[in-house]
Amino acid sequence: MTRKTHGHVIGLDLLRVAAAVLVVVYHFGFWNWTTRQPLAIAFPGQAPSWGRSLHFGWIGVEIFFVISGYVIAFSSANIPSSVFARSRALRLAPTSWIGATIVLGVWLTDGMHKAPAVLLAYIKTLAFWPLDAIDGVWWTLGIEIDFYLLVYLLIRWNRIVAFEAIMGGIGLASGLFWMLALSLQMGLAGQTGALGLLRTLVLRAEANRELQLLLVQHGCFFALGTMLCKIAPAGLTRRRALMMTGLVVACLLEILGQNGIICRASQSDLSVWPALIAWAVAMGMFGLAIAFNAHLLRMGDRVTGLIRFAGLATYPLYLVHNAVGIGASFVLAPLIGPAAVSVGLVIAVLAAFVIAGQAEPRLRAILLSWWPKHASAIPAPTVLGHGSIGGRKERLI
Repeated sequence: MTRKTHGHVIGLDLLRVAAAVLVVVYHFGFWNWTTRQPLAIAFPGQAPSWGRSLHFGWIGVEIFFVISGYVIAFSSANIPSSVFARSRALRLAPTSWIGATIVLGVWLTDGMHKAPAVLLAYIKTLAFWPLDAIDGVWWTLGIEIDFYLLVYLLIRWNRIVAFEAIMGGIGLASGLFWMLALSLQMGLAGQTGALGLLRTLVLRAEANRELQLLLVQHGCFFALGTMLCKIAPAGLTRRRALMMTGLVVACLLEILGQNGIICRASQSDLSVWPALIAWAVAMGMFGLAIAFNAHLLRMGDRVTGLIRFAGLATYPLYLVHNAVGIGASFVLAPLIGPAAVSVGLVIAVLAAFVIAGQAEPRLRAILLSWWPKHASAIPAPTVLGHGSIGGRKERLI
């Protein structure tokens, strides 16, 4: 199997679109309608009847993490650390900066946010400060960047050959964390005093930001993606089969834990089964995307180009959908009532297309011009992370 065939997995863009849709419908079908959230305040008692059935849409983030593990495992092979770091910065920064600027404009005009706090959060977001951002959806970028930093250091220190083993260790450590946390959480239910305090600390640890940045909670998903990348060209050995089994168990435990976090935050009793089923289906699609990649690539340049562009647009859509959707809903509510939410989402999708097709390439070109002697060193894309379109050569995902 050639490098190009293995790396150019067009089906992952379709999976990425599905994951982005899950996140969007989760926010606007369920989360933003829960107590003290924006849509519940703007449209009291008018939450969509179908919204609660989509409470599992947060699983889209976990799907993104698996895709990221696969993509980075492939794109980190046989390149200098400087090229890897530059490609990651050029991939993340332009869209993040554009998205943060759009969110800044929304928050400064919605009448619900104070300008000094928003401006400070905006500056932190531009600097990729991992502990705070202008909107909550940026929480995943800090985790992604820490994963990239780990890979960068392995390349820099000539230890990339140990990448699979290290990620396997991180993934299994993640599984052990969730096994311990969930066991203590259930075993200490109803306890008071010191044991009750211990349970509270465990619950806080499950969503602790510092632990997230150390890949403790979500490392299993990156590790699973890494393992899938290694298995695709080399086959499934007994050791890898055992590792894969452990990583799948770790991912399932994380999903159980994350569902509990959502239940507590939304003050709702939510079944974990829809999230588990959605994740299982997504992983099945992942495997099919790899297995039938050659067939999908025969669909023609026009179709594959559209798919890649849709995949590319998921990154800006993820960053701006919440703020743009809420902002547009507030503006249009006096005119069309709750239908403003649907119109707001359409506007958010259009904004994502404009960012992906126009704004991001221009800002990226400006940043590339600052490194003219290195620009030619960034290889043409063979791996589609968030997607690419046509002949945009410098995009390494």
